[in-house]
Amino acid sequence: MVTQETREAPEVPGAPQALDWLLARLTTIRVLDTGDRPLPEEWNPLAGRLHRVVCDPLAKGVPRTTAGPGRTDVHPIALSAHGGEDQLNVTRAPERSSLLEPNRRALARLGDAAAFDVVDRRPVRCRTPEELAAEHGPFDVIRLRTQGMEYPLLSASLPTLRGAVCVEVEGGLVEHYVGQYPWAVVDPLLRGAGFSLVSLESSSRPDRSWDGPVRHRPTEYRAMWFRDDLSGSEPSSFEQIVKLLLLSKALGHHPVGHEIAVAAHGRSLLPWDVARALRTAAFWAEPWDRS
Repeated sequence: MVTQETREAPEVPGAPQALDWLLARLTTIRVLDTGDRPLPEEWNPLAGRLHRVVCDPLAKGVPRTTAGPGRTDVHPIALSAHGGEDQLNVTRAPERSSLLEPNRRALARLGDAAAFDVVDRRPVRCRTPEELAAEHGPFDVIRLRTQGMEYPLLSASLPTLRGAVCVEVEGGLVEHYVGQYPWAVVDPLLRGAGFSLVSLESSSRPDRSWDGPVRHRPTEYRAMWFRDDLSGSEPSSFEQIVKLLLLSKALGHHPVGHEIAVAAHGRSLLPWDVARALRTAAFWAEPWDRS
């Protein structure tokens, strides 16, 4: 979020040029995504530079490719840790469908439990992140909304994960599915893989029998982690640094981007004039479209 103080920061010569310099060196950002849904609006500045590979077991037909801006390949399959074939439990609310069974004991304590009622069971073809990376190329961003499968996918795909610069997970703070690992297990795994948390939002499913401004327990989260060279992991490449800087700007993580710029300059990955611009608030407030 850009504050009033940031918007009114004095213009520093080099901010527009620094943005152009980064964009000229940005290679395609390859995104592994789950669910055939639009990206949030904050991704729009980078839309023309994205190649999304989407896995959606509820998508119909054969794999398809769409273009403009960027490219999207949609596979009507499920993402899994082992590939092969599995059973998809289709639920009353389609977005709750999972390879795992609903955890009735936990759901009975929460609101909207009926959304997890299984209405169909069907075989589904599965592929692993490694298989998709071998076909499409290594992934820079991994976005998981896999209804309980987050931890097994991440833990079984560490080679693919280590090549990424950004991981986003929508998961459970409680065990909605039998065998689901909640937030408290996912975060240490990613920290151990060389990522640091940059955002965390929680939400609840209110019990509708309660009226008024009452508090409900948080049940789900949406979190994002960035590759962190200070964690002791292998240093990011120049290509990864450029992607991290532009993702930080587009997604609003400006303080994180500032830290990345300072560290990259310390490694002599950025020329002085670019590094100087990236250390100012003016660069992070610089609009994408200056026409």
